[in-house]
Amino acid sequence: MYRNLVTDLLNYEKITTTEAKAKEVRGLAEEMITLGKEGGLHSRRQALS
Repeated sequence: MYRNLVTDLLNYEKITTTEAKAKEVRGLAEEMITLGKEGGLHSRRQALS
């Protein structure tokens, strides 16, 4: 469920959800953005898993 929310957030730049879910998704989305900025092979593989 959180994976879908993070995917939608990154694709559409905003989502409608509850505050509790949003707090959880925020941390996951920030982690994905950090992995994307690193750009190495290891980072890409971590992001896909």
